Amino acid sequence: MNSSNGYDATWINSTFSKRLRIFEALASAGCGRGVSELARELEMTQSNEFRLLQTLTRLDYVRREKDRT
Repeated sequence: MNSSNGYDATWINSTFSKRLRIFEALASAGCGRGVSELARELEMTQSNEFRLLQTLTRLDYVRREKDRT
């Protein structure tokens, strides 16, 4: 099955596409976003979102801000 952009959706790496969705969500926000907020928006579990963000932070693609309280 081809998606609207011509790529076979079954071929796309799931983890990679989730990380791209995180980048898109963060870029469109213009400010910091919390794990819960991102998980809800991207329809992922909080634990999955946290692990993906943790990896992106360790690789210096995402910067963690102080906790918002």
